[in-house]
Amino acid sequence: MLCQVPTPDSVVVTDSVIPGYKVVPLEWSLDVGDGKDPLHLTGTVEQVLDQLKVSHPEFEAKVEAAVAAAPPLSTVATETSENPAAAVVKRWEYEGHFCFGRWQRTNRNRIWEGVMYLRRVGGRPWMNPGPGTCARVSCSYDSAIYWCNDANFVRTLDSFANIADAANEIINLCIQEEFNYQWSSGQYFYREKWNVIVRQDKC
Repeated sequence: MLCQVPTPDSVVVTDSVIPGYKVVPLEWSLDVGDGKDPLHLTGTVEQVLDQLKVSHPEFEAKVEAAVAAAPPLSTVATETSENPAAAVVKRWEYEGHFCFGRWQRTNRNRIWEGVMYLRRVGGRPWMNPGPGTCARVSCSYDSAIYWCNDANFVRTLDSFANIADAANEIINLCIQEEFNYQWSSGQYFYREKWNVIVRQDKC
């Protein structure tokens, strides 16, 4: 049984429409370590942490401290190779990716911050059947990470780290430098019929 945490109206509808995709609110199952049933949460990782500031401030503070202690992107080695699948979890089989294209580029450092939050917040995401069903999992400073399900069944991942890994691959493989900034966007696909998008968005 999941405990429902009230969510603000702003997390029920996303601000972005992706042509050809159905965008739905992201739903989470999250154990905050209080010995009770997992929470049922809705929204991006940033919106969920805002909710937990009120309902579970100790858990929110723990996540924020862990993210603050994480290394900045400028100190992390960028690993690109002819085999992008080498760095991803073996459970999922890499199918392909593309850089930029239809997705407007965004600040690479802001996506890295989103990756750090997704790796540290815990929880299990699930998604309605596809194809082309997506949810925004992270968005701050107009830099967004989306998770999309192309399978015809409800999909549940072991953790948000699975999504973070794909987003991290995008910002390692898709880089443009201009005006002392690094930009990135792209889409990363798995044969199991799910994918991750990094793009500029309104948030």
